[in-house]
Amino acid sequence: MLFNRLLTSLLCLSLFYLSVGCQRGGNAEKRILAKIGDETITVDEFNREFDRVRLEDMSFDIRDKLSLNKLKANFLNRLLERRILLAEAQRHGLSISGDELNREISLIKKDYPEKSFVETLISEYVKYEDWEERIRMKLLIEKLINTVIIANISIGDEEIAKYYQDHPQEFLIPEQVKARQILVGTEVDARDIVTKLRSGEDFTELAKEKSLSPDGKEGGDLGYFSHGHMPPEFDKVIFSLGTGRLSKIVKSPYGYHIFKLEERRKARKLSLYEVYEQIKEKLRQEGAEQEYGKWLEKIKNTTKVEVNHQLLEEISE
Repeated sequence: MLFNRLLTSLLCLSLFYLSVGCQRGGNAEKRILAKIGDETITVDEFNREFDRVRLEDMSFDIRDKLSLNKLKANFLNRLLERRILLAEAQRHGLSISGDELNREISLIKKDYPEKSFVETLISEYVKYEDWEERIRMKLLIEKLINTVIIANISIGDEEIAKYYQDHPQEFLIPEQVKARQILVGTEVDARDIVTKLRSGEDFTELAKEKSLSPDGKEGGDLGYFSHGHMPPEFDKVIFSLGTGRLSKIVKSPYGYHIFKLEERRKARKLSLYEVYEQIKEKLRQEGAEQEYGKWLEKIKNTTKVEVNHQLLEEISE
């Protein structure tokens, strides 16, 4: 999905607006840090949310005063931007249906056992209803950006062809090999494996039966890889083999390895046909990011936002 990088910092702030979004006017005794139209962000709300995110994100663990001041200013700006986006989504008449929300929640939940999912929410001090609302807001902003930005980005064949011609190095695939391995704990076991292989026993079946490596259950299949993807001592041995040949026994911190080279692919350049969709997506991403920046700046310039910078400095001390 486009815009993951742009949205990440904004979407993690959804919970904040459960309290801020309905603050209209509010208690006059509360110190107001910022106003967006007739909505407010108080110091207490800002500190509470900043502290919560700081616990979740190690990059927020900054002790230097100057850096902390900049971090808090940037954090407030992100809060303001997110509130502006939510208001813009409302202005466009966008909403998230129950079905859309339930589909997204189901996708998230499937990665967790039920108990683990609940424990994760509890560990983050988030009520289920609040978390659900956070997901709704995430989807709403995604829908807004899809509607006003991504849907209007068009990439033509000429642009794609030009990018392909101008960036040939991006589409070069180096030489690759496909290999299998058997890993055992002792040199004696390794020699026994080599003897069995040379007498005609099947490498794949022996790997399933004897290998200590996780890939053993797949017959020792290491897949395709190029130079530099394996430890140097493995690289040197495997790439020196002929197709179908067995390696000598290779000792490593993991034990004793026997490798078999199954296939070798020569270096080549991917065709335009093969990378057409990849280039198109890349160009759409770049175009969308540029348009997003311009669009957001335009909205910010037409939205009344007031920030009490003096108060922000005080709470940063």
